[in-house]
Amino acid sequence: MITITRVYSDANGESHFEDFEVPLKNNGDIGFLSDDEPVKSIVFREVSPSYDYDFHNAPDRQYIVLLEGGVEIEVH
Repeated sequence: MITITRVYSDANGESHFEDFEVPLKNNGDIGFLSDDEPVKSIVFREVSPSYDYDFHNAPDRQYIVLLEGGVEIEVH
């Protein structure tokens, strides 16, 4: 299982955090894989350690995958 934290707003515009688990299946030598996740497009980005983007509304649904370091997410 992989645990994903979802940030979303409800019908009243209130922001919430929700953890959910994605099941993984053993695929032998190549490791454990989830089912396919359909996407319309994908963008990859690398930023410097000093990167700091001021408060903004995300323009689309996003997955943030950290390979190293950390991120602080604030909701209003």
